[in-house]
This record gives sequence, C-alpha cells and structure tokens, in this order.
Amino acid sequence: MREGMTKEVEAQIDAFVEAFPLVDTFVSATELLKWHERLVGHTMRTFPGVRLAMIDRGAEYTILEFFALTRNLHGGEIIKRLEERYRSMGG
Repeated sequence: MREGMTKEVEAQIDAFVEAFPLVDTFVSATELLKWHERLVGHTMRTFPGVRLAMIDRGAEYTILEFFALTRNLHGGEIIKRLEERYRSMGG
C-alpha cells in the first residue's frame, strides 16, 4: 500500500475502533455496510461482484460477525488489519 493510502486506512481504522470499542457490540447491517465502504475505499456499486448478499440488511451483527462476513471479500486485507487492531487491544 502506498504511504498516503496507509495513513488514510489507519485513520479509518482508528475511527472505526473509536465508534465501536467493543467487539461484541451489535450494529445495524446498514451502518456496517457504510463502514465497509468507508474502510475499503469503494462502494458496492464500484465492484458489483461484491454484493455482500449474505448480509441481511435488516439485521444487526456484532463487530466479530462483521469481520467474519467481510475478511475474505475485496478489501479484506483492510478488514484483517482492523481485526488485528482489536486483537492487539485484547478484544
């Protein structure tokens, strides 16, 4: 990742952790999808193959469930960095 991009990603990771400090917090799917777009830097419209169809938009998910659903999708390396941040915090 380029230096500027790394700083931007780290800033987004910091913002996510600040918004959701506990991994067992339930968050609406709609909010998590907005965060996914913010974290990985694109919208689902940009990459139509990445539809996140397995996410029920009317449901709520914990942060851990969010990680499980998104870590292997486009942008998953950022989700994995976010997971690592929580692990380093003891979460």
